[in-house]
Amino acid sequence: MGKAVVGTKNGQYTQESKDKLYSAIKTAESALESDDDSQENFDKAAETLNTAVENFKNNVIKESIDKQGLQTSVDDADNLLKNAVIGTKKGQYKQDKADKLKDSIKNANKVLGSHDSSQDAIKKANEDLDKAVANFKA
Repeated sequence: MGKAVVGTKNGQYTQESKDKLYSAIKTAESALESDDDSQENFDKAAETLNTAVENFKNNVIKESIDKQGLQTSVDDADNLLKNAVIGTKKGQYKQDKADKLKDSIKNANKVLGSHDSSQDAIKKANEDLDKAVANFKA
């Protein structure tokens, strides 16, 4: 608990969750010091403490992730690619540019599909996809 940082940012804990854990620790310590040295008393204290630790771990503040913008960009890029005529004639798109756009869409979809993607990774994937779309259209 010493390394748990109280705050409002990603990876930090609320003061309330830290206080609840501290209270559970104190309750477990009291059970150890009590005159009731039955196994049932120790088991109950251990179970309560273990539950409090799990609740504390589950209450870490997690970054709010917004993938909608990237999803819209992927959908738009997919539609652009599906409706594009690939070839070497005027008004057609070059195959190498289409391949690069496909790769960028594939990478963006990996970010969308990952549960570990940070907002920064989503932003970067969206920027990379926007560049690929611009390059495809150029």
